[in-house]
Amino acid sequence: MAGQCAYKEKHYQEAIKFYQQSLAIKEQASYTAILLENLAKAYKALKDEKHYAHYRHLLEQQRAGD
Repeated sequence: MAGQCAYKEKHYQEAIKFYQQSLAIKEQASYTAILLENLAKAYKALKDEKHYAHYRHLLEQQRAGD
């Protein structure tokens, strides 16, 4: 929730921190795909193509495993 608020306010670095903390707490939660997608979007907003591609790849792997 905090990550979404930070993202909405365009505080992308802060949003990334919250999303990563949430992933670290529980890597295989029902909302993992959402976190990965949100991380990718935040990195894209920062124009960080390397990290954007990384999280898109992880998201694709996550969805393929479902």
